[in-house]
Amino acid sequence: MPASNKQMIHKLQNAINQHGGRILYEKTQFFSKDEKRPVSIYRISQSLPNEEEGGRDKKEKLFETTSMIQIVLYLRDVWYTISGQEIPTDNEMWEEIKKTKNIDYSIIFIGE
Repeated sequence: MPASNKQMIHKLQNAINQHGGRILYEKTQFFSKDEKRPVSIYRISQSLPNEEEGGRDKKEKLFETTSMIQIVLYLRDVWYTISGQEIPTDNEMWEEIKKTKNIDYSIIFIGE
């Protein structure tokens, strides 16, 4: 078991990408005047081929949150989807988040 959420994210990202996914993970920060502290935003996107731009790949945002554990849960669900397994529904809070954000795992592009 990985020691941190960051390690789990990278392990899941590598596993997904080894099975043909083109998942990208990035973290950005900004200073929130309301909260008077830096806030991190985590983003999962996929790299898609783009013939219109001369073959240069484009990034399509799939999921964005300020919670690293939500990124882990999102990638876990992507892994279950691409490996053909049933997505676990054991986390009620995560299930509610998926409903409110209309998360659709069928848009994940798996390349050749």
